[in-house]
Amino acid sequence: TESTRGKNLKELVHRGSKSKGCFVTMDFVTDNDDHIRFTRSINNSGSSEFRINDRVVKKNEYNSALEQIDILVKTQNFLVFQGNVQNIASQSPK
Repeated sequence: TESTRGKNLKELVHRGSKSKGCFVTMDFVTDNDDHIRFTRSINNSGSSEFRINDRVVKKNEYNSALEQIDILVKTQNFLVFQGNVQNIASQSPK
């Protein structure tokens, strides 16, 4: 619906909200049992911050680290399409 879409990330995240920002974190465990934490945050002015294991990095370093674990941010499989999360959440447990 229109309420879940925006022209840019700032508009999508902060529409109608007084929050100072938001973030998404992914914890990845390698075959060697190493843990890598990827975090992307956005503040209310629309600026993004990228972190790997709580260390601030530049976007290109963040993307390169994701690509090293076979997550290609420039391909369609990186995106979560509208409806996919809802479909998964509505599935019954097996």
